[in-house]
Amino acid sequence: NELEEREDYIVKLLTNEEKHFNETIDRGINILNGYIDELVKADLKVLDGRKCFILSDTYGFPIDLTREILEEKGLEYDEEEFKNEMEIQRQTARNARGGSKYMGSDETIFHRLDKDYSTEFDGYDKFELETVIDFITTEDSIIDLAQKDDEIYIISKITPFYAESGGQVNDNGIIVTETGKCIVTDVRKVVAGKLAHKAVVAEGTISTGQVATFTVDKETRLATMRNHTTAHLLQSALREVLGDHVHQAGQLVDSKRLRFDFSHFAAVTDDELLRIEKIVNDKIMEAIPVSMVEMSIEEAQKLGAMALFGEKYGNVVRVVSIADYSIEFCGGTHVDNTSKVGLFKILSEYSVSAGVRRIEGVTGLGVLYMINDNINVMKNVASVIKSPNINEIVNRAALVMTDHKMLEKNFERLRDEISKIRVEALSDKAINVNGVNLVTAMFTPLKADSLRVMGDKIRDIAPNLIAVIVGVDGENGQFLVACGKEAVAKGAHAGKIAKEVSAITGGKGGGRPDSAMAGVGDKFKIDEALHAAKEIVAQFVK
Repeated sequence: NELEEREDYIVKLLTNEEKHFNETIDRGINILNGYIDELVKADLKVLDGRKCFILSDTYGFPIDLTREILEEKGLEYDEEEFKNEMEIQRQTARNARGGSKYMGSDETIFHRLDKDYSTEFDGYDKFELETVIDFITTEDSIIDLAQKDDEIYIISKITPFYAESGGQVNDNGIIVTETGKCIVTDVRKVVAGKLAHKAVVAEGTISTGQVATFTVDKETRLATMRNHTTAHLLQSALREVLGDHVHQAGQLVDSKRLRFDFSHFAAVTDDELLRIEKIVNDKIMEAIPVSMVEMSIEEAQKLGAMALFGEKYGNVVRVVSIADYSIEFCGGTHVDNTSKVGLFKILSEYSVSAGVRRIEGVTGLGVLYMINDNINVMKNVASVIKSPNINEIVNRAALVMTDHKMLEKNFERLRDEISKIRVEALSDKAINVNGVNLVTAMFTPLKADSLRVMGDKIRDIAPNLIAVIVGVDGENGQFLVACGKEAVAKGAHAGKIAKEVSAITGGKGGGRPDSAMAGVGDKFKIDEALHAAKEIVAQFVK
């Protein structure tokens, strides 16, 4: 029986290893395909060596397999850059080993504390507890007494404060003794199971050996818990709508919002986002109990608990279950019933890297704050467009746009008339250059679109005219060269004329034989450029 149990255990280990290997290969191929799509779109043949290094080093995807897949598609990778990245990694590892002083890590003040001392987190269902302050340190010293305004680290055997881990941010709050009060701003996992509370002494003094009340900011923690539980629901909803290829690629949950990164190689459509959001809210409204249980990793795997890719777990793991809908390995804090989330709203969905998308959302009071913000925006819009109330802003906006379009049409008509008058006035001042008429002028202020309209009018009403016109609008200036049909037939080329005229000011440009534009470099050289136009035109018109 013992032999059979051992054989079963080995089979399970091998099965899990095979499953992990297959997941690694599948994920690597998905990411590599994303890189290949980027290459094809950019019409490139060589993949960045650093991307290959990340595939190998971060995702465990063999470089030989990368090379083989690329070769099948007629592509290659920058092998030299890949080798350089590997050498940088080796050198970094050598330097780290050379300077390490404790358990492979650079020594900090916390390494000087009792290596067998550790801190127990007891905050899953507590926001406050009493304990003894065993150690106080600064960044570089162990101290016994801290005074007002001192920045310190406080360490105790037990704490209700959560240290940032697994994508959940740390708690904040206060630590109070008979003689003083500290504001906790950060909680860190430091070394050998110790949790250090970064704090500022706000009142009195704090000493080692004192009994202290550790109090977590309850409102902030509860908001964070709502977001964390929703992140679990979101992952299951994403897999339900998009497919089982979806895996968590990172997350950040705090009291304000949740940010969830996941593997997927296309933008999530509006319809898909609505379905995902509805599924999550349906689960919230179902008031499903959330269980958090510690068990052996073998039991967790039998339950089908999802693990975070690349994360290492011990023999005992904490499993967070939302009925059968979501079962995940997780050490974070959660609400005990989905109904306590209140409501979930997706704020945005976008790409963060090849094959990885990101969803940001809010829950609970965060949804209310978002609604209030949106209402305030609508009120401001209503005020700007003179709408009597926000319920009428759509109709009022439609009327404003109708008026705007009418004004635009009137503006265009007036602009055309002004341009026609300007062109007719210019024609009276034309000089003859080898059988074509040439006019030069500068208008200020004159925007580029009005300049183009003038060019169109010149070609329409003066077929034997070449116009070299400068429009100046504030600090910017542009040359327009327009040539009528007869002028073009006699050798005129607007693009070449514009290039040479603008070059005198240090500008660049060009275009078609009948119309071209170019930038003005030095505005003080515009007169010189216009004066040179006659000689430049004469080069082309014979």
